[in-house]
Amino acid sequence: MLFDRLKTPELRKEFREKEICVFENVVDHNFVDQIRGIIDKSIEETTDHEVGFSGSMTRIWHADQLDPLISEIKKAGVSLTEYFSRKNNSCFTVLAQRDLASTPPSRDIDNRWHFDSFRRQIKLFLFLTDVTSSNGPFSFIQTSSKWARFQILYDLGFFSIETLSSPTRCYQSIPDKYVNSLLSKKSGFSLREVQVPKGSLMLVNTSRYMHRAKPIENGYRYLLSLYFE
Repeated sequence: MLFDRLKTPELRKEFREKEICVFENVVDHNFVDQIRGIIDKSIEETTDHEVGFSGSMTRIWHADQLDPLISEIKKAGVSLTEYFSRKNNSCFTVLAQRDLASTPPSRDIDNRWHFDSFRRQIKLFLFLTDVTSSNGPFSFIQTSSKWARFQILYDLGFFSIETLSSPTRCYQSIPDKYVNSLLSKKSGFSLREVQVPKGSLMLVNTSRYMHRAKPIENGYRYLLSLYFE
């Protein structure tokens, strides 16, 4: 299967300790370019997608239904995630995403930091373009402890009675001002950007790490995301 060479005890141990693992240059560039073409065609010829961030982001849910090539990625991704994870996680959707720089720059660039869930959320990303610091790298806050997110949630007031009873979760939109303060004033927190060549994978627990897609300054970014329960 497509990702079988990544199934090593060493990499599995690394993921189970850190809950993030990056695999560079896994998928052939021609294969990746074909998938990107499938995404463009679907966006141009159908209305079965959603648009956000002032038109700079386009998403297609259940993208594995678009073409057998994406179904093949899903099948290989499920097998890889089952090997790395401690639990048998089912893949409930495949998201195809195209991100562009906003013109003019969007007001939606702040408050993108978030945790995906209060519970565990595993995602597998396939990057369909080279990712640099300027075209929207996955950015996350590296912590010295896996329990650090509870400190962040406490700072944000998540554990108050008022917040717990609210349908809006404070971890879904975290102010840039708070993140900048966290990085400058508290030890054990550092900013990391995942800059990788196209055809690379990343497996991550997006509920452990506060993260965002860095707003694009120039260029574009395409990716597939497999969501696991």
